[in-house]
Amino acid sequence: MAGLKDKRGFIDKERLDLSERQAVEYWMKRWGVTRDQITAAHR
Repeated sequence: MAGLKDKRGFIDKERLDLSERQAVEYWMKRWGVTRDQITAAHR
């Protein structure tokens, strides 16, 4: 139930919470930026 609801009402915040760790590590390596810069870009 929760999974279906999450898919339907996906908000950027929720998305970040779920994949933030992996995404941050990926972009840090790819762009050579810091976690703070990535976080700031989403706010």
